[in-house]
Amino acid sequence: MVKEEMIIAIRAGKSERDKAIKALYHNQLLQNGIKKIVLSNSGTEQDYRQILSYAVVEFMKKCITAPSFTVTSSIENYIIGIAKFLWLQELRKKRKDPQRIPEGYSVEDPSPRIDLLIANEEVKKSLHVILSKLGRNCKEVLMMWASGNKMKEIAKKLDYNSEGVVRKKKFKCMKELLDYLDANPGIKKSLSK
Repeated sequence: MVKEEMIIAIRAGKSERDKAIKALYHNQLLQNGIKKIVLSNSGTEQDYRQILSYAVVEFMKKCITAPSFTVTSSIENYIIGIAKFLWLQELRKKRKDPQRIPEGYSVEDPSPRIDLLIANEEVKKSLHVILSKLGRNCKEVLMMWASGNKMKEIAKKLDYNSEGVVRKKKFKCMKELLDYLDANPGIKKSLSK
């Protein structure tokens, strides 16, 4: 898919979005770029898969919540930029090192992450209402993830069998959240303000 088709597909609804997600996850340029960033900077294969997932979700969120959003570079470069930003945040958390992001490691227009949205009180109330509609389990998983908890911690606290189960649950819940926002454009618009 060319970038315009990809953005249109993500905004079109569940069926087209699922095809776009599959295309992104199977994109070799994207996989190789993110893998290189993570593995060459103290990351593991598991870290790579997590950052790939988060970066794709961030890109999709930006496409859906910002109607005028366009990508000036390639989609791969844009998502790799998001991945760099996310991985550096993760490294800072791990090292508890508040260094600024090094030159060349910023994205051209990083989309707001759920954890940053939660910091805003008004948006926080709206998100609690929306997440409650998705069910208690989804709300707990997404709120803990947005609060910076690792998959292992979430699995332990919420009594899931493994990190992998939590990761799948989080992905499923994010899809449900995006579908809900698609079905309720007024709410989606209020969150993107």
